[in-house]
Amino acid sequence: MNIDFIREWVDRANTGEEGSVFQFVCYYIAFNSLYDEEQGRKEFDRITKCVKNIHSQYGFNPYDYINADSELLKGVMSERSHNRTDAGKLARHNIVELYKSLYYVRCNLFHGAKSMDYARSKGLVRDCCAILRSLFNTIGIQ
Repeated sequence: MNIDFIREWVDRANTGEEGSVFQFVCYYIAFNSLYDEEQGRKEFDRITKCVKNIHSQYGFNPYDYINADSELLKGVMSERSHNRTDAGKLARHNIVELYKSLYYVRCNLFHGAKSMDYARSKGLVRDCCAILRSLFNTIGIQ
């Protein structure tokens, strides 16, 4: 793992405006470098392995860093549940899907499908930043 590269991008993110696209992109570059160390052809496989390793080793729960009414949380809620509380409980156990949602936000930003003119987009980016910042703090990269 190129810890210096990761730390460099986390440091850049920490200088950015809180919850900004700049901050998110910097954190995501660092996260990408972290999960790219995992074996696997598919990006989702590498994300899954990385996330499972970090959560088993550090006990980090990303749901502790976002609000219950988070737009990001809405994206990983069970479609079968019509009860907001039940869906939130189900989603708390699906950490890998939450990180895949971060990947989707990244894809939408990079490929132009997200506009920061909307409160929902700003909320998604803000939540992604909070999760990634907390993840790096947990593993000792601040």
